[in-house]
Amino acid sequence: MILNSAIRSQLATNQMTRAAASSPFCHYCDEPIPQARQHAIRGCMCCVDCQSLIERGKRF
Repeated sequence: MILNSAIRSQLATNQMTRAAASSPFCHYCDEPIPQARQHAIRGCMCCVDCQSLIERGKRF
């Protein structure tokens, strides 16, 4: 049940940010986000490293 809730939450977030512009810099570490990632994941706000930490529950 918790996993389903997390998935629903992520899907809702994805839908809200889909139309949003991606950030050129990570909101957590201020490192630049590569343009390929910005184009591939519209509305992305963090770099791959920070996103990985978030998904593993080790950041914020």
